[in-house]
Amino acid sequence: MFHGFDFEGFGLSENERLCNGNNATCSLKQLLEHVSSNPMELLRRNQNSEYSRFCEKKYQDLIHPTMESSIFSSLDQNEVVLNSWRSLSIFYESFVSMASSIWTLHKLAFSFDPVVEMFQVERGVDFSMVFMEDVTKRYNLPGKTRLKVCFTVVPGFKIGRTVIQSRVYLSGLKCTG
Repeated sequence: MFHGFDFEGFGLSENERLCNGNNATCSLKQLLEHVSSNPMELLRRNQNSEYSRFCEKKYQDLIHPTMESSIFSSLDQNEVVLNSWRSLSIFYESFVSMASSIWTLHKLAFSFDPVVEMFQVERGVDFSMVFMEDVTKRYNLPGKTRLKVCFTVVPGFKIGRTVIQSRVYLSGLKCTG
């Protein structure tokens, strides 16, 4: 879901984006418009908006056709599915809610000057209390094996010299799966 976060367009092509000129001002304007409205209502109101295109692109990128067919078992074609997933289904509302949170975070990040940087921690990296928070709340005791990152749960952010820790899942020796 965070793929493309570090780019102003967040994975949308130049033609799909609306911001021109002062990008920080445009991002702030879009942020304020977005947070003052219900995300579902925004999609209903303007299906050609940048936010609507973002939701559709992320849906296509993330939802595997097998998952899609199990959710929408009576539908045959991708185009039909794309039109139907805009319905008021619980799955779609949950997806839009998640997309809205990430879209809002992205617009907030790009309203700063300099832009907020996002980072994710790779699997197998040694745990660092400076850049990471362990979601399991395990603590590395002296003399024990260093804990390793299995996966990033929530990415971290850098705002100037300030670090907001990445939340990670740790393992003592090796991650499985």
